[in-house]
Amino acid sequence: MDRYNTHNMVEYIKTQPEFPFDAIDVEESLDNVLCYFGLHPKLDEQERHEITRDLLKLALSGELAEMQRIVDLGLMSGIDHVRNTRLPRQRPSISPAQFMEELHLA
Repeated sequence: MDRYNTHNMVEYIKTQPEFPFDAIDVEESLDNVLCYFGLHPKLDEQERHEITRDLLKLALSGELAEMQRIVDLGLMSGIDHVRNTRLPRQRPSISPAQFMEELHLA
């Protein structure tokens, strides 16, 4: 398989209405993730790495969007005392959007 085909697989997955997998699913069971979308390619190690890298971005984006949704709904209010507690050498908390920007995924 060539790079064009792996790119097309990732783009096809991005067009789907949902991506119900987290980063651990992508890293540990890439074949199951691809099968979910009806894809059954034979991939070499380089292709697996490229697809995993691209799908990790998608998975992390979904996870961060869910975290932001939880914060926006105020479901985290029960643990506000944790937010105000700083451990030594711990940097101030940032929003999921800022985190994505730091990873250059946004």
